[in-house]
Amino acid sequence: MMNPEGLPEIDVYRQVSVATGSKLVFVAGQVAWDAEGRTVGEGDLAAQTERCYLNVATALDAAGASRSDRGSLPPRGCLGPVEVPGRGAERRRRSIGVRTVPPVG
Repeated sequence: MMNPEGLPEIDVYRQVSVATGSKLVFVAGQVAWDAEGRTVGEGDLAAQTERCYLNVATALDAAGASRSDRGSLPPRGCLGPVEVPGRGAERRRRSIGVRTVPPVG
């Protein structure tokens, strides 16, 4: 279990854990915080979404996951699936190799 450099350190849990055997990486839910725990993109959903994807990429990089290892990630907010305005967050999501899938149901 680890708290990668570049993500905020949380006292009660770790940001990433890696299973042994066949490699399976679990990443804690990511929010729009920088490495010091400061909110990024106050009032800007696209900037906050971009920061979340960057945090996911930081966590996966720290675990040694290549782009081809990365699975699908449904875009979700605290109340369920979200539509992200603008193209900046979508470009960032693609640039870090995360594919989105539509929510089930």
